Amino acid sequence: AGVIVGTLLNTSDTDDALLGVAINSKVATLTGNTTLSKNSPIIFEGASANAKAVVASLDVAAGQNVTVTLFFARGGKLTLTAIVRDQRDTYAGISAEIKAVTTTKK
Repeated sequence: AGVIVGTLLNTSDTDDALLGVAINSKVATLTGNTTLSKNSPIIFEGASANAKAVVASLDVAAGQNVTVTLFFARGGKLTLTAIVRDQRDTYAGISAEIKAVTTTKK
Protein backbone atom coordinates (compact mmCIF):
# COMPACT_ATOMS: atom_id res chain seq x y z
CA ALA A 1 0.00 0.00 0.00
CA GLY A 2 1.00 3.62 -0.40
CA VAL A 3 0.06 6.32 2.13
CA ILE A 4 0.67 10.04 1.69
CA VAL A 5 2.48 11.80 4.55
CA GLY A 6 2.65 15.58 4.31
CA THR A 7 0.89 18.91 4.61
CA LEU A 8 -0.82 21.12 2.01
CA LEU A 9 -1.30 24.84 2.64
CA ASN A 10 -3.15 27.42 0.60
CA THR A 11 -1.87 30.99 1.06
CA SER A 12 -4.33 32.46 -1.43
CA ASP A 13 -7.36 34.46 -0.28
CA THR A 14 -9.48 32.21 -2.52
CA ASP A 15 -10.48 28.76 -1.24
CA ASP A 16 -9.50 25.72 -3.26
CA ALA A 17 -10.37 22.03 -2.97
CA LEU A 18 -8.28 18.91 -3.30
CA LEU A 19 -10.24 16.78 -5.76
CA GLY A 20 -7.95 13.78 -5.90
CA VAL A 21 -4.51 12.25 -5.46
CA ALA A 22 -2.64 9.71 -7.58
CA ILE A 23 0.58 7.85 -6.76
CA ASN A 24 2.40 6.43 -9.80
CA SER A 25 -0.83 6.95 -11.78
CA LYS A 26 -2.89 4.89 -9.30
CA VAL A 27 -5.84 6.82 -7.89
CA ALA A 28 -5.75 7.11 -4.10
CA THR A 29 -8.73 6.80 -1.79
CA LEU A 30 -9.05 10.29 -0.30
CA THR A 31 -10.92 10.83 2.97
CA GLY A 32 -11.30 13.66 5.46
CA ASN A 33 -10.81 17.36 4.80
CA THR A 34 -10.43 18.37 1.17
CA THR A 35 -11.13 22.11 1.48
CA LEU A 36 -8.11 24.39 1.35
CA SER A 37 -9.06 27.68 2.94
CA LYS A 38 -6.37 30.32 3.43
CA ASN A 39 -3.79 29.15 6.01
CA SER A 40 -5.90 26.12 7.04
CA PRO A 41 -3.78 23.09 6.16
CA ILE A 42 -4.74 19.66 4.99
CA ILE A 43 -2.53 17.33 7.05
CA PHE A 44 -1.96 13.75 5.97
CA GLU A 45 -0.96 11.51 8.93
CA GLY A 46 0.29 12.31 12.42
CA ALA A 47 -1.41 13.60 15.55
CA SER A 48 -2.95 16.59 13.73
CA ALA A 49 -4.12 14.66 10.66
CA ASN A 50 -7.39 15.79 9.10
CA ALA A 51 -7.13 13.82 5.85
CA LYS A 52 -5.86 10.54 4.47
CA ALA A 53 -4.80 9.39 0.99
CA VAL A 54 -4.12 5.69 0.36
CA VAL A 55 -3.32 3.58 -2.70
CA ALA A 56 -4.20 -0.06 -1.98
CA SER A 57 -1.34 -1.56 -3.96
CA LEU A 58 1.99 0.15 -4.55
CA ASP A 59 4.77 -2.22 -5.54
CA VAL A 60 7.69 0.11 -4.85
CA ALA A 61 10.55 -0.56 -2.45
CA ALA A 62 11.59 1.87 0.29
CA GLY A 63 14.18 4.34 -0.96
CA GLN A 64 12.71 4.59 -4.46
CA ASN A 65 10.87 7.62 -5.82
CA VAL A 66 7.24 7.79 -6.91
CA THR A 67 5.27 10.39 -8.83
CA VAL A 68 2.51 12.03 -6.78
CA THR A 69 -0.13 14.04 -8.61
CA LEU A 70 -2.51 16.33 -6.73
CA PHE A 71 -5.66 17.58 -8.46
CA PHE A 72 -7.16 20.89 -7.30
CA ALA A 73 -10.46 22.54 -8.25
CA ARG A 74 -8.87 25.95 -8.88
CA GLY A 75 -5.14 25.25 -8.92
CA GLY A 76 -5.25 22.49 -11.51
CA LYS A 77 -2.78 19.63 -11.40
CA LEU A 78 0.47 19.53 -9.41
CA THR A 79 2.91 16.68 -10.00
CA LEU A 80 5.85 16.07 -7.71
CA THR A 81 8.35 13.37 -6.82
CA ALA A 82 8.28 11.76 -3.38
CA ILE A 83 10.50 9.17 -1.74
CA VAL A 84 9.03 5.93 -0.40
CA ARG A 85 9.83 5.23 3.25
CA ASP A 86 9.47 1.95 5.06
CA GLN A 87 7.24 1.61 8.10
CA ARG A 88 9.77 2.29 10.89
CA ASP A 89 11.21 5.13 12.96
CA THR A 90 9.23 8.31 12.20
CA TYR A 91 6.85 6.33 9.97
CA ALA A 92 6.27 3.36 12.30
CA GLY A 93 2.67 4.38 13.08
CA ILE A 94 1.62 5.02 9.49
CA SER A 95 -1.07 2.62 8.32
CA ALA A 96 -3.05 2.13 5.13
CA GLU A 97 -6.14 1.49 7.25
CA ILE A 98 -8.76 4.11 6.53
CA LYS A 99 -10.47 5.27 9.71
CA ALA A 100 -12.70 8.24 10.43
CA VAL A 101 -10.68 11.45 10.25
CA THR A 102 -11.59 14.49 12.32
CA THR A 103 -12.24 17.51 10.12
CA THR A 104 -12.86 20.42 12.46
CA LYS A 105 -13.07 23.72 10.62
CA LYS A 106 -11.50 26.79 12.18
